[in-house]
Amino acid sequence: MSKVPNMQKVAVSGSAERELLMGNFPMTVSGETLKNTIIYQYKSIAIKKSPNFEKNIFADFRKTSKSIVHEILKFSRKIL
Repeated sequence: MSKVPNMQKVAVSGSAERELLMGNFPMTVSGETLKNTIIYQYKSIAIKKSPNFEKNIFADFRKTSKSIVHEILKFSRKIL
């Protein structure tokens, strides 16, 4: 039975966590290679700037909701 080497828990940025959850990390063979690859991945992913998809989605939603409120107010003014 082989022992699994102890690995330090590394604080990751949101983009690194997203990459890991999506499975975008290399497969390795040996424990030493795995250790080096994980450190390299954390450094390289943290440097990359990921696009902020949430900001784009909420910006579109804000525009739509403002126009809906505007139409409701126009309609209510006509009735009164």
